[in-house]
Amino acid sequence: MVPFLASMALGLLRRPYSFVVFAAVIVAEFPVALLLGDAPPAALYTALLVVVVALPLYGLTRFAETARTLYETRAELVAAEVDGQRVRIAGELQALLGERLDDIGTRGARALAQVDGDPERLREELSGMLTLARDVQREMRDFAHREQMSESGTDDYPK
Repeated sequence: MVPFLASMALGLLRRPYSFVVFAAVIVAEFPVALLLGDAPPAALYTALLVVVVALPLYGLTRFAETARTLYETRAELVAAEVDGQRVRIAGELQALLGERLDDIGTRGARALAQVDGDPERLREELSGMLTLARDVQREMRDFAHREQMSESGTDDYPK
């Protein structure tokens, strides 16, 4: 029980108080062992045994605490990386699609304005919109494949 008390003193109290309490527990173990009938060498052995057991217990506690902190930090870093990737992808999508979709909307408005006008001009506008929409679709597909490949760590497109 005493080694647990000594390791708790190291783990729970602030420095330098933790060292003082740890030393007090070790020093107090010697007279307690003498009062329980141990010879002085056996009482000294008991006090040293407390040190030998308490220090690894403290080390294991610190290791577990450090591992928990590292896992929490890793989770935060992963979340930050995901957020960064979302922002980057949103920016790329805006650059890739924004202007083209605006162009499709402009052409659609022109086509609507010419419904009663020249059918050949209307056909050209609709054909241009269709071509532009297919180009945007192809670029979007290429972008999605590129992102998928960059996440998987490969640079080549699957054949």
